[in-house]
Amino acid sequence: MVKPLQISDIYYYHGGVPVIVLLTGQGKLTRKTQVFLKKKDEPRNQVNPVLKQNMKSIEADKVAELLCDQNLLTRIEAKAILKEKFPDFLPADESQCMIYKILLGDFDKLIPFGEKAVEPLIERFFVTSNARETERIVDTLITIGEPALAKLDDMSEFLSLMASPYYAKRISWTINQIKKVLLKKNV
Repeated sequence: MVKPLQISDIYYYHGGVPVIVLLTGQGKLTRKTQVFLKKKDEPRNQVNPVLKQNMKSIEADKVAELLCDQNLLTRIEAKAILKEKFPDFLPADESQCMIYKILLGDFDKLIPFGEKAVEPLIERFFVTSNARETERIVDTLITIGEPALAKLDDMSEFLSLMASPYYAKRISWTINQIKKVLLKKNV
């Protein structure tokens, strides 16, 4: 007789995303999985229409502030408005500037930011479903090099705990590539 999976534990990470620890019917760990819940009537992939309209009527520096919003869709909309209405605008704030460049796909332009660019790059690494974008992010992290290692090592350990094998392997591979580049420089 096959026993169903059982929920052993539920915990939260990074902004409250629930993670469920599932056990087999025999009590052995089977996997940890992220759970993304959505109400039936909740609109999919939409910025609040009132906010969207207001964003279109404010100045570039105020739109740029929304690049750091917790809602990714708000950030993407802010990028689109800046690109369309203010094509020559570049945010003066360093965090806004890095996020804007990431959303534009200008990953190479993040290299001069060094270690400061690592967290926003890793965040984008986790939310993109575009394989080419993922490769470009990894290449940028490798180019940043040694300053990225500490945060990547922390992330690798965290991912191992979360049982996210794809991301853990990609981050570990990136760490190894950075170390190889550093070894070549020291030889």
